[in-house]
Amino acid sequence: MDGFSTDEAAMDTINLIRYFKNQGGRALLYGFSYGTYLSTRIINISEKKYPDLLDAVILDGVCGGKYCNFTKYDENQEVVALRFIDRCANDAFCSSKLGTCASEVLKNFDKAIKQNNKCTKTFDGLLKSVLVTAMAHSVMRLLIPAFIYRINRCSDDDVIAIPLMMKNALKAKEEDSKSGPVTLPFSQIINFNIGISELQGRFGSVNESKKFSEKCHLCGSQSSIYPYLFSLGFHAYNESKYRGVPVTKIPILLLNGDLDPQTGSEWAENFYYDLKETSPNSQLIKFPNVVHHVLGNSLMEDVVESDDTCGYQIAVQFFENPFTKLDTSCTEKLLGLPFSGYKYTRERITSDLYEGRGGKETKSSSSLARINK
Repeated sequence: MDGFSTDEAAMDTINLIRYFKNQGGRALLYGFSYGTYLSTRIINISEKKYPDLLDAVILDGVCGGKYCNFTKYDENQEVVALRFIDRCANDAFCSSKLGTCASEVLKNFDKAIKQNNKCTKTFDGLLKSVLVTAMAHSVMRLLIPAFIYRINRCSDDDVIAIPLMMKNALKAKEEDSKSGPVTLPFSQIINFNIGISELQGRFGSVNESKKFSEKCHLCGSQSSIYPYLFSLGFHAYNESKYRGVPVTKIPILLLNGDLDPQTGSEWAENFYYDLKETSPNSQLIKFPNVVHHVLGNSLMEDVVESDDTCGYQIAVQFFENPFTKLDTSCTEKLLGLPFSGYKYTRERITSDLYEGRGGKETKSSSSLARINK
């Protein structure tokens, strides 16, 4: 298994880049999520062996350095959940449903779950996992305040509406995934092995992680499983000498959503704090209300095409001229959080997130690119 390390994957990529760069042109590297972790390894190795190889790098959804430790995964989810509910509490419509105190909202939600009323029984103990999954989706996360509201109230209409809304949401998500880009095949075993060994913090405490998972309001139980796997003898790699923060003059652009439950904006900020000391041509741009994968999910109010996102516009600027001052004004035009729902939610999930039995509006031609029209 030692042949399937991040170092080896980085060297494979470097050799591929070298081949194409020898044909002429520039080497522009884009890494997303785990790809940002791999990209920093590519930078570190290439700086030692081929220092003029890369011309510019974008890291989207930053998993860098010591801060990307997935034994803290649940804690990051909880931070994002609290931030999201706090924005609900500061929204006139949403606060009229749930109140103005985010912590009180979640406290009441926990109480309802423990009581296991007729609305929560539908999920057979998986309600938190369902809502955590929704938190990572730009549209589906709007179901979270509505579900909390309906579960706390749990009227006869809510008993009917909640499972119907979830069914419609899952169907809509499945339809969108079928119409999206084709995912290239990869080895799940190798990916999982590298991910657990190098990213998950194998020396973390099982009990400590499990205790947090049990007391958090809106997080899963990801963190406690990884140290446990290593206690069973899961393959562990030696620490790579190339894992550290890059020391380079290569222009590096970091992109992160501030509602990213997978690679939190705090991880990006902490990594950037170290990076700017060793890589003077680096910069970080945070995207308000955006989830994981800025290039795909930083939709704007006036968006026309689904790939014409704010993140995409900024990435194009950066790759065209990595040393120019970037125009980031599009971050002021990002879709907000209309807690009453988008047109997309009214047509695909339910006409009213908070009232009624979960019926939908008549569907017209719409797409995620026009969810707010």
